[in-house]
Amino acid sequence: MFGPTFDHIKTEKTALHKTFDIVTLCVFAITMVLLIMNWTKLPDTVPIHFNIKGEADGWGSKYTLFILPFVTIGLYAFMTMFESKPHFYNYAVTITKENVERQFKFARAMMNVMKNICVLLMSFIILSTVFDAKETPIPYSNVIIFSFIALLIIVTIFTVVRSIQLK
Repeated sequence: MFGPTFDHIKTEKTALHKTFDIVTLCVFAITMVLLIMNWTKLPDTVPIHFNIKGEADGWGSKYTLFILPFVTIGLYAFMTMFESKPHFYNYAVTITKENVERQFKFARAMMNVMKNICVLLMSFIILSTVFDAKETPIPYSNVIIFSFIALLIIVTIFTVVRSIQLK
């Protein structure tokens, strides 16, 4: 037996999280506009993979640049759907009647943050690839990408620690 289910508990998205979603979607839309505006200026072969130093070490057709936006849209859609279902998450503590609301509310907020960081990261990767293809790379792009990844790790650690504190 798995214990009680709390799938009937509903949590609402806060105004702050709605705003974060809107800002992220605007950044992604601007990224798509920049990709389309630069399309004719891109060479037929563009960098599609980078080493740890941020140097291109894999090449492909410029049409491969459209894979990342579709992956990003899918990621955003999946995480948005999953964000509203905190009863599916794994928790660092046992969920009880006493802590279910605060655990679900916090978990939903952290899923929103993770979703938006992931989409912002993907948007930056798309922009970085476009600029690299035009031979005008974004300075320190590898540092920026690693900073996004570090931020995701920090948010994950914070989520586990805070979840235990909210016990």
